[in-house]
Amino acid sequence: MPPTAGSSIVVTDTTQDIGLGVAGVSRTYFNLSSDGVTQGMYLGDRGIVPLAASGGSSTGSTTLTLPAYLIGTYYIIGCANGANQVPESNTSNNCMATSSFNLLGADLVISNVGVPSHASGTIAVANTTTNQPGGSLAGSSATYIYFSTDGVTLGKLLGGHNVAALAPGASSSATTTVTLPSGLSSGSYFVIVCADATNTVPESNEANNCTASSAFSVP
Repeated sequence: MPPTAGSSIVVTDTTQDIGLGVAGVSRTYFNLSSDGVTQGMYLGDRGIVPLAASGGSSTGSTTLTLPAYLIGTYYIIGCANGANQVPESNTSNNCMATSSFNLLGADLVISNVGVPSHASGTIAVANTTTNQPGGSLAGSSATYIYFSTDGVTLGKLLGGHNVAALAPGASSSATTTVTLPSGLSSGSYFVIVCADATNTVPESNEANNCTASSAFSVP
């Protein structure tokens, strides 16, 4: 399964001295890169004991914590002698990138919308915002409620509420009473509830944030 933002990953590397002199104590640094070339955010490092000339090496594993709220394709770049402790005849070959990996973002959806079958003036909207399993932590967000004549088109914004950060698989439920537009003709209407309505949370899927209620009638 691909790693997720905010999770820990284990990186195994081999740091080797290919020069003709003994390499003293050093540290191998690990950075998060968006292109496999540019050294981005520092994630951690491991200590390297002195290495014998012409092939002395050290292999080890390092647990790194990925930044929260990222999404997309990334690489880890490992760089020998990251603190420049060891004088070298060639420093242009110190770094190597991993293969690319995709960081899965959060995926906020409205997993439940409940309304009464009849309404007049105001309507109580039961709604549940869920961060679907398999992704990353979703930061705090806002869920908005819209009036709709067809269950598809977002009409007038009726209200909403804030949602605290949600771990993957976690949900937040609320019942929000909103005021319907004035002057409605008798007939059937809907509300549409949208998670992350202000687009503050990086998501792996932005197309599934909204869910319509069943139809309710206005006298």
